[in-house]
Amino acid sequence: MVTDKQKCLDIGCGKCKTVNCVGVDRVSLEGVDVVHNLDQFPWPFKENSFDVLFSNHFLEHVDDILGTLAEIHRIAKPNARVNVRVPHYASDNFHSDLTHKVAFGYRSFDHFSINERIAYDFYSDFKFEILHRRLKFMGPDVRFDPFKWLGIEALVNLIPRIYERFFVYFLPPVEIQFQLRVIK
Repeated sequence: MVTDKQKCLDIGCGKCKTVNCVGVDRVSLEGVDVVHNLDQFPWPFKENSFDVLFSNHFLEHVDDILGTLAEIHRIAKPNARVNVRVPHYASDNFHSDLTHKVAFGYRSFDHFSINERIAYDFYSDFKFEILHRRLKFMGPDVRFDPFKWLGIEALVNLIPRIYERFFVYFLPPVEIQFQLRVIK
């Protein structure tokens, strides 16, 4: 939820812009406030501009994931929240869209996180704190979710590394949701 006092950006919003946010997309659609090719840096926003950022099924489309994450970090205020939804690498949704370029797993943001002790922390100067991450089997708009009701989703999120290593292709999730905090 975005309050009236927070400045919010919906990155790659398409036709489904988050309420109370500025919407940016490369295509001029209804609801898009700023038209910009998001593969070209810098984006047309000042440093430290936004309190909350949404990236709903956008990051998998970018040409330069490190550049895009650096740009998100640049335009976000210190401690800003970044809400990310991306298809999981095992999802048929990832493989059926030919415009998808970047695959994501449960640990995709670990190399950019202050939460994890990772040997490969030299990829970038920007850092995030992972506040929340969750493997999802059904979309957020689905009312009847047997994976949630039967406890499968909860179990998988208790043992995500074991699940992704041994079972992910037997019962693939649809997406992963992350909530990150910008560290500056």
